[in-house]
Amino acid sequence: MRVRGYPQGTPCWAELIGEESADATAFYGELFGWKTDDRTFRLRDLAAAGLSHSDDAPDLGGSAWATYVAVEDIEAVSVLVADAGGTVLRAPHEMPNGGLAALFRDPDGAVFGAFEKKGAFGGAQINEEPGASCWFELSTPNPDTISSFYGKIFQWTEQNAEYAPGVRYSEYLTSSARVVAGMRVTEGAARWLTCFEAEDVATTAGRCVALGGSVVAGMRAATMGSYAILADPSGAEFGVISFLPELHA
Repeated sequence: MRVRGYPQGTPCWAELIGEESADATAFYGELFGWKTDDRTFRLRDLAAAGLSHSDDAPDLGGSAWATYVAVEDIEAVSVLVADAGGTVLRAPHEMPNGGLAALFRDPDGAVFGAFEKKGAFGGAQINEEPGASCWFELSTPNPDTISSFYGKIFQWTEQNAEYAPGVRYSEYLTSSARVVAGMRVTEGAARWLTCFEAEDVATTAGRCVALGGSVVAGMRAATMGSYAILADPSGAEFGVISFLPELHA
């Protein structure tokens, strides 16, 4: 589905920050059918995600997907992040498609970004179909303190949500009560995970392995459908989701 913009506080863009752009282009082209031009992954000629060299963000510790959230004043957000205990990894800068972006690290160490629309480009131009980003999820060992942090930055509120048996899971809502992201409690390192829609999770996971990637967490059932965490050949992790049919009705 074609998308032309995103409300304040809504994840709007995902960017792969890595070292070997040629390898990434080949891998994701085969996996999701993306074409690449001007540091942009495209699906049906629409911008699906971004591609950036790790020299632009040297503190990531390797290839990684970064989630960007739509904001109205990126300079003000950068100040809020620092004041709330986060770190500015890359100050506001122009993006290839237009707009301003900044990259941050939250107090637990998870990397995320903010995006301010300038001109016509407001973020991913496509969603709700295979190969497009469809969900963004934070894993953190400190759910209460980190939810307070994102509440200050994006005015998000938190509500409990059903996900899978034995998993503590919450959803983040914007000031207009729109659900925009998930939060999972984990004992491991904090991180944001970008998820892409797939027609069939098992098939996509098998294709990922055949292309030199790996399965980090195998297919599992959740309230929204089927889900797995994969990694590309450089080690950048991402999720794939196959939604229940009624969720697309």
